[in-house]
Amino acid sequence: LLQEERLERKVATLRTREGLTSERTLKTIFKLLDCLIGQYKLNRTDRLLQEISPVCKQLGGQWHTKAIQSLAFCRWKQYKFSEALELFLEQQAIVGASAALCENIGHTYSSLGDLPKAEEYFERAIELMKQGSFGNRGGIYMGLGLVRDRMGKTREALPILHQALEHYQREHTRGYEQLDSSIIAKAHMSLGKAYEKLAQLDAAAKHMAEALRIF
Repeated sequence: LLQEERLERKVATLRTREGLTSERTLKTIFKLLDCLIGQYKLNRTDRLLQEISPVCKQLGGQWHTKAIQSLAFCRWKQYKFSEALELFLEQQAIVGASAALCENIGHTYSSLGDLPKAEEYFERAIELMKQGSFGNRGGIYMGLGLVRDRMGKTREALPILHQALEHYQREHTRGYEQLDSSIIAKAHMSLGKAYEKLAQLDAAAKHMAEALRIF
């Protein structure tokens, strides 16, 4: 909240002194947008994006792309998945595919129930990571595993979900100590449900118990 207040004051000052087209003003506005989206203050985020999007489009380049991406995330968090998808695809047309962008598109198709397209984009994200494109490995594996499970490919989903869990466990290790995290619990729960579907109840119970302990 303190950061938000500080950025709001800075944006107000820069608007007056330099205008909306100033690089310093826009940089500060995007910092404020990150702060607002992080707090799920989506109405304020939406109003600010509606104000700066025409300016960013006119300036082109990175500003146009950043405005599209921010608006896509806002729409996603507002559960307006069709609008978010349209924006992510527009971003892809401008900057090309990346692992991170393909993951976002995959999660959006998944939320819309288009599982084959979701699977396609998660698979594309994995291939792009192999080529050096930056991506959230845990989120991509979790997304693909859950989609395969929902498509009835539960046996195929299991090793992918295990990869997601192992990644999150490595990511939340300090020295030799395994730290607890809600995302690790979610991965255990996803594995537990998958094992339950396959009637492997001992394995299901083991993962669900660990998820419960963490939660």
